[in-house]
Amino acid sequence: MKIRKRHVMLFFALLCLPLLILLLPVMLIARFGRPRRGIRVALAVSDRWPAYLQYARLPYDLAILRAGAKVITVTPNNIAELDKLLDQVDAVIVSGGEDISPFFSLTKHSGASDTNIRRDELEMMMIRKAEQRNLPLLCICRGMQLLTMVHGGHLVCHNNDPAISRKHKSTISHMAMHPVFPVAGTKLDAIFKREKIGVNSIHHQHVGNPGDLIVSGHSDDDIIEAVEVKGQRFVLGVQWHPELLAIFDYRSEKLFTALVDAACEGEKLEVRS
Repeated sequence: MKIRKRHVMLFFALLCLPLLILLLPVMLIARFGRPRRGIRVALAVSDRWPAYLQYARLPYDLAILRAGAKVITVTPNNIAELDKLLDQVDAVIVSGGEDISPFFSLTKHSGASDTNIRRDELEMMMIRKAEQRNLPLLCICRGMQLLTMVHGGHLVCHNNDPAISRKHKSTISHMAMHPVFPVAGTKLDAIFKREKIGVNSIHHQHVGNPGDLIVSGHSDDDIIEAVEVKGQRFVLGVQWHPELLAIFDYRSEKLFTALVDAACEGEKLEVRS
């Protein structure tokens, strides 16, 4: 039986249910408390089951809270008020989830099985507006793929390559883990300061052509794992899911801390000017 990404997400969401009960107070603080560093982060998420459920987003809440910021949720239902929402935040995260519609991915055989075109439209618009405003932007998994679309790149599907799928595509019975090698001189390299980092993988599509993006990380089988935008204060896309690893691994938390640091620095620059 074919296991779709939605089933994998539901599985992880159900696994997180006991954690939700234990960490409900922390979740409420992350959503409604005052940010320790005064920074608010817009988190773009799905409006569909199971990704919309609070406990499916709990790892993002915890990572952003630990970085000292507050979460502001943005869904496709907010598209009409997107400008107003972006006026109220200091940084943006575009999260993982559904496949990108082939209409946007420009890939004939994209292998897309669980799409949400309203979400695609919102988040591509959100990426463009965040860059125009020079807001720090972190794009995760699907978010990195959307960032690639915005910058003229395209995706490829590795469903029919057993070796790549085993290494990069997690299922209910298999968690894919592998190393990523940051490119020297990039933001990713500056954040981790390591020649190799261990990451998780929950994807069956990947960037084939990065467009005008800078490749800042790759796997040992030459899959593009991280991209950046030249000339922006902080625009970084990663193909893995650091929010899941950050619960247990302080190194993965560095991505969220770097995002909030960039937002704090932006606030200082605005005050000085």
